[in-house]
Amino acid sequence: PASRLLSAVAPASPASSPTPPCGRLHQFVSVHSHAAHKAVHVASDGGRLCRPYIIVEAGRPLVARRHLDELASGLRDWEDFLHEGLIEYLDVNEEKRLRVCAGIIPIPASQPEARRNTYQLVRHGQAGHEALWSYNQNEPIRDTVQYLLAAVSPDEALRRRQPVHRQADGAHGGHQHRTAQTWPTKVLEADGVAYVGARVSDRQVLVNKEMPIVSATMSAAVNSNVEYKSVPQDYKGMEPAYVEKVMVAKHEDNHGLVKLQLRQTRRPEIGDKFSSRHERLVCGLIVDQADMPFSRDGSRPGYHNEIRTGYPSRMTVGKLLELLGSKAAVLDGAFKDGTAFGGDGAEQLGAILREHGFNSLGKDVLTSGVTGETMEAYVYSGPIYYQKLKHMVLDKIHARARRSLRLRVELADGAVRLGEMERDCLIGYGASMLLG
Repeated sequence: PASRLLSAVAPASPASSPTPPCGRLHQFVSVHSHAAHKAVHVASDGGRLCRPYIIVEAGRPLVARRHLDELASGLRDWEDFLHEGLIEYLDVNEEKRLRVCAGIIPIPASQPEARRNTYQLVRHGQAGHEALWSYNQNEPIRDTVQYLLAAVSPDEALRRRQPVHRQADGAHGGHQHRTAQTWPTKVLEADGVAYVGARVSDRQVLVNKEMPIVSATMSAAVNSNVEYKSVPQDYKGMEPAYVEKVMVAKHEDNHGLVKLQLRQTRRPEIGDKFSSRHERLVCGLIVDQADMPFSRDGSRPGYHNEIRTGYPSRMTVGKLLELLGSKAAVLDGAFKDGTAFGGDGAEQLGAILREHGFNSLGKDVLTSGVTGETMEAYVYSGPIYYQKLKHMVLDKIHARARRSLRLRVELADGAVRLGEMERDCLIGYGASMLLG
């Protein structure tokens, strides 16, 4: 049997065989079984890509903290991990087995399109990274003052930072009977760095940096009369942003380092990319809610997607099941099973819809919000989880209007080549707008 053969050729335990280092087999020899073919495959050819993995026994890794400490102190090297049987090398033949990571996505794709699971992991990482910084990291009082009551600005004469309304001939913030000038663009503190929570616009200075002017003939020892030139770091963006974090540190050579993290609140616009757990799409049109089609109970879908665009080629049946299951969960108020190897079937979900007076296939009859007439087609509708990707139009706008285009020369703020998709967009949305 395959199990007996595997036990016969498996690497020996370090306790039973102190030599040789990797047992009876070389560390890069791969042994794997194929149950369907009732065969055991042994791969020993050179040039195969192998990755090291930590061996786990009884749910706990064999590599402990003391091993890592010994590795950091130089008492242990990589070969010691191999000799003691703490790690092993695996190639693609041993890695191509289904693992638990394929089931972390609700209602995963079918077997022919299992790569969609990998795509979803990448897209979820993009959306998760954007959502990671969207939670409130400031004090609630600070946010209330900043967004609802007044603008936060530094006041060197009284306190470091306070909310004030500056008006002419007013007594505000401790200034008695004097004219206070308004500086709507001033966001720098006394150290020349923008404060946390500041609202910055295009070309507004974030860090007031200066650089020493050192000539080639100037001695390094003579630094008392060094001149400095201003090289401020400004914000470049079409929409305003807010300073989320400020980090001030020093390099090993005692040079200063300032890092700022900015955040923006953006609303969806034409050209932004969105993604479900199964496929992504691009926003092509935004209309008023009154123009959206509605069902018999008055509900209006948030977006429309043409089924002919992706389902036949991508075979993302999981999206249809997610729509059906989410709709059934809303009606009966119970969780639905969306695991990979079980879950609620389409027949069971359809029965729940039928009990609540809906079509068992998830189809609805919608009425056009523009004409008021019933649409001559069934619409497969239901709730679904969507995530916004980092590919947004605001980050991909390239324009130049300084001088004529010079071919084969890189231009500052430069020109960008128009591809097939850009050409189609210009034709669809009006190429005449570029003329003149």
